[in-house]
Amino acid sequence: MPRYQVEQQLNAMIDQLNQMMEPVAPERVIKTLAALASMFGVDLPDEIGLMMYVRALEGMPDSVFGYAAEQVARTHKYPRLPLPADLNAAAQPKIELLEGVERMLHRTSQRLKLMQ
Repeated sequence: MPRYQVEQQLNAMIDQLNQMMEPVAPERVIKTLAALASMFGVDLPDEIGLMMYVRALEGMPDSVFGYAAEQVARTHKYPRLPLPADLNAAAQPKIELLEGVERMLHRTSQRLKLMQ
């Protein structure tokens, strides 16, 4: 495969990964919390409490947030709204995987530049 095609494919993978790392939107956090609250038969926190949830989860990649919510929905045992720490813990393996892929792609990109 010609070098320029390798570089194009690598750049496309980096772009796709960057999209996957985009942070979750506050609206999605609130909508998902509402679904979890309904599922567990509990009330949502007041506006200040919701904003605390949003701030605690705002750095999570959107592509991982849905996975974390599904994991919590499957494993949460208590009749309360899951805490941000519960969602962050569920997301951590996927976040670490994405970060590892990101490091690998950037190392590969640097190696290609050195080969010029």
